[in-house]
Amino acid sequence: MGIFYFPCDFVFWTKNITHDAVKPFLTTMIENVEKHYENNTQGVENGNTSYHPTNNDTHTGFLYEKNLLRYLVFEPIEEMIQKYNSEHVGIQLTIDKCVVDTAWYTKYQVGGTFDYHTHDDYCTKIDGTLFKPAISIIYILNDVNEKNTTEFFVPCTRHSMYDYPEFRFDTGTIPDIGEGTVIIFPSSLYHRVLPCIKPGRIVISYNVKCSFKN
Repeated sequence: MGIFYFPCDFVFWTKNITHDAVKPFLTTMIENVEKHYENNTQGVENGNTSYHPTNNDTHTGFLYEKNLLRYLVFEPIEEMIQKYNSEHVGIQLTIDKCVVDTAWYTKYQVGGTFDYHTHDDYCTKIDGTLFKPAISIIYILNDVNEKNTTEFFVPCTRHSMYDYPEFRFDTGTIPDIGEGTVIIFPSSLYHRVLPCIKPGRIVISYNVKCSFKN
């Protein structure tokens, strides 16, 4: 007798310990380049974004600053891997190396939303090593709303055995998730932004490609 469990989706969150220091810097930098993106919606309702699908944008290079990536990307990923592998009963994460593929900000006004989507992408070879789209990150830079508005979703077709129409995780139900939070999740996980009540919500997003030990 035995049973094998396949890996499952997850959402991990932690606080950026440098938030109070980096918020003024990032807010100022975004204000300085906002005129370039005021008409760029790329799926955003009542908001705008710096997202560029060809990843050839030069105005948001500050999002790749070394120390910023350390605290918003690489250290949170290490923290996530430790927690996942120490608590998850199934297959362990065997991530070897990570590279930041894309980075952008999104700013929401009153009623600002973003419909369900994933961050799935194509694989990339770097110096002969295959890197696959694996991790997406949301950093809540500024948000005066009482609840966070990010919702994650797994359709029922993924879990035919369970008696649920679908699986949803509304981060607004977690008081600990708000401004200054770094959220990490698989790039293939569906998510959306529910309507913002108050304007000025700004999030920074990263897509990370990884190579694996096995």
